[in-house]
Amino acid sequence: MKLIAFAEANRTSAGRFRIVAIHEKSLSENISWDDFHDKTMKLEREVWHIEAPFAIVFDKTTHVTSSWGVRAFPTYALVNPSGNLMKGGNLSTLEAELKKQ
Repeated sequence: MKLIAFAEANRTSAGRFRIVAIHEKSLSENISWDDFHDKTMKLEREVWHIEAPFAIVFDKTTHVTSSWGVRAFPTYALVNPSGNLMKGGNLSTLEAELKKQ
């Protein structure tokens, strides 16, 4: 919910940053893209009551999490106003960058 609240509160700056939520398929998890999509839609409809204002990536091959250095879940990635991935960044860091520019 923090991500949604942040995205909504910073709607006027939406063109200057991106939030990407990441779901990595674990080896023990037997989930298809269709299953993931259905679960995501249910979450949006029944818990958030809003369509996610950010991308939600289904990392079936672990390529995204490996190349972005993700090591813990649940997680999200932030892309700053310069278009760079903020490794280890958090919403407070991104908010401070948005205020600077």
